[in-house]
Amino acid sequence: GRISRKGANSFLSSYTACRLPNCAKGMSSSPSSVPKVFNESSFLWKWASHHDESFYDFGHDEALKIRESLLSWYRANRRKLPWRGDSPPYVGSTAGYNNKGRKSNSKDIRGQKKIKNYFTHTPKEEPIEESNDVVENQSKTSKTGNITAYGVWVSEIMLQQTRVEAVIPYYLKWMDSFPTVNHLANASEDEVNSHWAGLGFYRRARLLHQGAKLVVDKYEGNVPETVEGLMKISGIGPYTASAVASIAFGICVPVVDGNVCRVLSRLKGIANHIKSPALKDRLGWTLAEKIVQAGDGKNAGEINQALMELGATYCAPAGTGMDPNDPLKDFYMSTKLAFCFKEELQRLSKIHGYKTFPVDAYMNSVIAEKPPSIYICDSKSSILTGFNELYTKDSSFMSHGPFPLPPPKSAKREEVLVVAVQCMMEFRGNCKRYLLVKRPKSGLLAGQWEFPSVCIWSSDNKKKSNKNQKKKDGKVDVVPFIEESKRAEALTQYLKSLANNDVEKEFTQWVENRNRTQIQTSKEHIFSHIRHTMWIEYQYLKVEDFIDITASWKAPDGRLVRWMTEVEMESVGITSGVKKVLKTVASASSNGTIKPKKSQKRKRKEP
Repeated sequence: GRISRKGANSFLSSYTACRLPNCAKGMSSSPSSVPKVFNESSFLWKWASHHDESFYDFGHDEALKIRESLLSWYRANRRKLPWRGDSPPYVGSTAGYNNKGRKSNSKDIRGQKKIKNYFTHTPKEEPIEESNDVVENQSKTSKTGNITAYGVWVSEIMLQQTRVEAVIPYYLKWMDSFPTVNHLANASEDEVNSHWAGLGFYRRARLLHQGAKLVVDKYEGNVPETVEGLMKISGIGPYTASAVASIAFGICVPVVDGNVCRVLSRLKGIANHIKSPALKDRLGWTLAEKIVQAGDGKNAGEINQALMELGATYCAPAGTGMDPNDPLKDFYMSTKLAFCFKEELQRLSKIHGYKTFPVDAYMNSVIAEKPPSIYICDSKSSILTGFNELYTKDSSFMSHGPFPLPPPKSAKREEVLVVAVQCMMEFRGNCKRYLLVKRPKSGLLAGQWEFPSVCIWSSDNKKKSNKNQKKKDGKVDVVPFIEESKRAEALTQYLKSLANNDVEKEFTQWVENRNRTQIQTSKEHIFSHIRHTMWIEYQYLKVEDFIDITASWKAPDGRLVRWMTEVEMESVGITSGVKKVLKTVASASSNGTIKPKKSQKRKRKEP
C-alpha cells in the first residue's frame, strides 16, 4: 500500500493526538511541542522508520558469511532423502526441532494402507495402523547414489504443499515403477493416478505425466539443463525450473519457496507474509540470489537446499532464532529487533510507566518525525504487536516468532454431498464389486475414480443468491442439515442419470428399489480450498452371476461408469476421500449399523 504526500499529511493530522503518550496528557499536541518519548537512535527506530527496500540489501561480506555457514551446516546435518542420492533408512520428519518443552512426535516413515484394509470390518474407535510396506521398500529400492534431473523434478513436484515424510514412500514407489522419464511417458493415465492417489493436488500428476511425454517427444528423453528450457515443460514454473537446474546441473540460480521466504524475512526483518507477491515473487529472489552467488558461486544446489532445509527445521514457524544449532543465529535481524524491542519497552516502563509497548503511538511518532513522499505500508505495527504478546507471556524469553506475518486466510467453500456406495456380490462367491464414476478431465480431482455423489448444497450458491453479502475473511459458513428424504431423492435422481440405453433397465430397477441404508453421521473431507460434508448411503446388492452384469459404460454426460473389484480399484488408484468413505462403511458394518438387504435372485440371460 502506498499513499501520496498529501495522503500522508492527512493521515498525520488525524493521528497527532495518538502520538502523545498517556504520561504527557495536557501538553500541546502540535508536532513541535510533542516530547521525544521514544529512543530515535535505536535500531528498532531505524527499522520502523525505513521506507526504502535498500534497507534489506545484503552486503557482500554478510552474504558470503551466511553462505559459508549454511553450506557447512547442511553438509554436516542434512536429512537423508532418496532424491538426494542417499541410501536408506531415510529421515523426513522435522520433529524435535524447536520443540522447547514439548515431546518429540517423531514416527517411522511408513506407507499408506493398502486398499484391502479399507474393506475390513474395523471397530469404530480402534485406531488404524499403517502398514510397514515402505519401511521394507526402503531396503529394496534399487537405485541410490545418483542425483538425476528426472528424480529432482519428480521430488519437487511431489513436495509442493506436501510434507517431506509424506512424500518419501510415494517417491520410492514412483521411481520403482517409473525409473526414467521414458517409463513415465509410456505409462497409462490410470497407472499414474494409482501411484499418486493419496498425495492430493492431482493436477500435479497430470502435468508431470504430460511433461514427461514432451521431454521424450521433443528432447529425446533428456531433461533440459537450463531454467529457460525447463520452463517450457508442462507444470514447471520458476521455482521447479530453478531447483532442477541448480541441484541436478549446478546452474547458479536461486530457489525461493515458503521456507526460503521465512528465512529471508527473519534475516532482514521483512514485515510481510511469505505468500506476499512482493516477497515471494520479487524481493525474495533478489535476496536469495545474493547468497547463492556470493564468493565463487559454486554449489548452488546445496545452498538452495540448505536454505529450504533450514526453513523446515530450525527456522520453521516455531523457531526462536536462538537455538545453538541454528547456523544463522548470529545473522537474524529479527532476533536483534526482538531484543531491541525488549530494551525499549523496559526503558519506557522505567521512565514513563508503560506496562506494554505503545505500538500505535510509536508508529505514529515514526511517521510524524519523518513524513515520506511515498509510504510503504509493510505491517510493522503487527510485528511490534507480536513482540508485545511475547513479552507479556514471558518477558525473559524473546524470539523472532512474529516474523514473518501469518498469511491471510480465505474462507473455504463449503459443499454438502450425498455419496452412494453401491456394493454388488455374487450369490455363489465372496467377490465384491463397487460402482465408481470417473471425474471430468479438468477441475477438482480431475480424472480420478470416485463413488457416485451429488452436491446438494454449496456456500457458493448461497453467496450468489445474496449479492449484498460482504466478503468473508476466513470465516466458516454454517453448513445446513439436509433432511434424509431430500438427500435420498437427490441421490436417486443422480444415479438414474448415470444409466444409458444399455443398462437403463437393470440399473434403474436397482436404484428405484431405494433399499439404500443411510449412515446417520456425516463425514468431513477437507481440500485446500473446499470442505466436503459427506452423507453416505450404502446399498448391498446380490446377483447370481457377474456375467449378466454390464461391467462398464459411458454415462450420457460422457463420464465413465464401472463396477470394480478391490484389486481393480487399487490398480487405478483411489483418493483419500474414497478411502475415508470405505472406512466409514466398514466401521458401520462392524457395529451393525449396516446390514445387507435381501433382494431377489436374477435369472441368467438366455444365450
